[in-house]
Amino acid sequence: MIRIISRLTLLCVTISCFGCTAPTDPKQPRILASFDAISLIVEQVVGDIPVSSLLEGGVSPHAYAPRPSEMVALREATLVVYAHPFVDGWMGGLRAQSSVSLFGDHSLSHEGPSASGFEDPHSHETGMDPHQWNDPEAVLDALPGLADALCEALSADCPAVRRRTAVFASELSAFQDSLHSAKPDGDGSVRCFVTAQPFMDQFLTRFEFPFVGPLSVSADVEPSPTSLARMVGEAHARGCRHLIVQSAFENTLERRLAREQSWEIIEVDPLGYGAAMYQHYLKGLHTALMTPGEESVRPEAQGEPSTTDSPDASTSAP
Repeated sequence: MIRIISRLTLLCVTISCFGCTAPTDPKQPRILASFDAISLIVEQVVGDIPVSSLLEGGVSPHAYAPRPSEMVALREATLVVYAHPFVDGWMGGLRAQSSVSLFGDHSLSHEGPSASGFEDPHSHETGMDPHQWNDPEAVLDALPGLADALCEALSADCPAVRRRTAVFASELSAFQDSLHSAKPDGDGSVRCFVTAQPFMDQFLTRFEFPFVGPLSVSADVEPSPTSLARMVGEAHARGCRHLIVQSAFENTLERRLAREQSWEIIEVDPLGYGAAMYQHYLKGLHTALMTPGEESVRPEAQGEPSTTDSPDASTSAP
């Protein structure tokens, strides 16, 4: 009887361990990025080296407190890559072996046009927008610095990193040109947009979409009545009838405003969650703006605030 029980116990242990994977090699390089859009950029130049994102879908990088398990991952990462000190800079000071801000210095000096004249408080007194990962030109400018950081962290792979960086830069430049040459669907007219917060302003500016906004500096800060009235008046004067919001947020004020002004709501995910490649992520954003009737959610059709989990259409979350 004891022998039968022992055999059954051994069988159960064997079955429970079927398919188990070996523990991760502590000597294997690991790259940790703050969120998916940054991971998508890094993946293009590191080859087979694992790249993971710390933040899950629907989590804003602006104010995040890592869990103890995530602190361990940060400490053990070969290299930590984050976007900007004013966006996810908390990652750089959490005892990683090494870390790099992809747009740390670049975004403060990047001369991108400002369509709204809005001064983002995330950029302190500079007036520059740190949400640079949505701008392929800014990514191209940041790639040499990323390659330098990767070469320092992964010296043996440096020649391959340099080659892949050059290939990615060429492909991204061609892809950006293709987005510039794309024509709007329907009657071919370019739509004008209102932005809820500044997360899409850099993308809109780069691809010459007319827009007004942002309505507020962040999702937890409501605009003053005077500022809101000015924005609404400018939107009507310019014919802007599409309001861009982040699908991860409830957007209560924005949805009410859209109903009052008969604006169409377009939900986007400006952090790249679920996208397979960086180019797919950009294409999803561009498609949502070029054909908002297919990608958006009209306010009159909504009950409770909803989110859309679409990998490449960018009608989901930051």
